[in-house]
Amino acid sequence: MDLRERAVAAVVENGLPHAEVVRLFSVSWASLKRWLLKRRAGQSLAPKPSRPGPRGAFGTPEARAALAAQLQADPDGRLIDHCQRWQVQSGQAVSVATLHRARRALDWTHKKKLTASERDEAERAAWRQAHAGLKPADLVFVDESGSNLALAPRYGWAPKGQRAWGKAPTNRGKNTTVLAALTPEGLLTSMTVEGAADTETFLIYLDGVALPGPTARPDGADG
Repeated sequence: MDLRERAVAAVVENGLPHAEVVRLFSVSWASLKRWLLKRRAGQSLAPKPSRPGPRGAFGTPEARAALAAQLQADPDGRLIDHCQRWQVQSGQAVSVATLHRARRALDWTHKKKLTASERDEAERAAWRQAHAGLKPADLVFVDESGSNLALAPRYGWAPKGQRAWGKAPTNRGKNTTVLAALTPEGLLTSMTVEGAADTETFLIYLDGVALPGPTARPDGADG
């Protein structure tokens, strides 16, 4: 006998109190009340047949394919935006919950991996092909990195219920920029400057520190 039938029979046939039936069968008051109302109305207590997968607006393979195409066309769109776009395209109004279930049935997850918008893979591939004949021993890699020296640890240890006090500069000042060159043999001489590094700073580093002597400058760098 189904759990619903046994719970209702315990009240109707055995005369058990509602509280005892709720505790005995581990059901909620609302469920027991709903089942009793159905019994009094002569309705069946059998559970409704479940239909796995998305239903309604996304119940057909064509609709699910259309939703997948919509998500692929606008992966940054919010669910509410996709609901509105679906209504415009198909004429069907769907809720956020409905679209969420359909999206989950398609096995699409909400995620994102960011890359630099300036990055051009075609140009990078062309550069690698054009310089494939370079010898690693002849290459020198120059780069810069900036940070602020007025830093302090954000957290410290202290007994529970007591504050962990610390000090940090109020006036942070300018960032400090470090320029360095790397070769297969190791790191060359570095240089630090106060503030940001510009083209002239790079040329000073190349001419006087990293590669002393005649240096080939980029076109237009002298101006």
